[in-house]
Amino acid sequence: MTCESREEQAASRENTGPGRRSRGTAVLRQLRSWPLRRMVYAGAATAGAAAVLLSTDGILNPALWWNAVFAAVGSVLAGLLIGSYFRAPAGAAATLCDTRWPLLGLLGLASAAAGAEGPAGYFFAGVSPALLNGVIAPVLALLSLALLAWALFSRLKLERRALAPEAEPALACTTCRPLFPSQTGTGSS
Repeated sequence: MTCESREEQAASRENTGPGRRSRGTAVLRQLRSWPLRRMVYAGAATAGAAAVLLSTDGILNPALWWNAVFAAVGSVLAGLLIGSYFRAPAGAAATLCDTRWPLLGLLGLASAAAGAEGPAGYFFAGVSPALLNGVIAPVLALLSLALLAWALFSRLKLERRALAPEAEPALACTTCRPLFPSQTGTGSS
């Protein structure tokens, strides 16, 4: 079973009945229930993601006002996502495959922020800088934020499912190694 099939199977069992609370409420309640250590990890990861994005040329370019907004939102999403990898409940342990989402999201944000001088400029070499900075880069940044948000919501949904009293056996990814092998089955404390 691959990581993708694990996520697809888990999504197919999602309860979507009328008595179900909104997704945002469940996510906020879950984030508030994190232990202090996990919040510290998320805060440190947010600061690290912000440092990576701020080191990118063009991120604080006043002509591209959206760079700072996307960097702030992306840093928080990446920080929460990386924080969710630590001390995950049994059945929702992070794997090496899970690390691709924050890396791809931050890479996309950094590429979008760099504009014509960065990787996006090389990929869209024939495009005018005005079109690249005005349309393509913001779309790339929005796609990166959407990827980070999807990855965070998927991780949190996996954790909620693992902590549910009527939880089914954990869907194990056979192609991925645990990110923290010594913490397998540690619980959320």
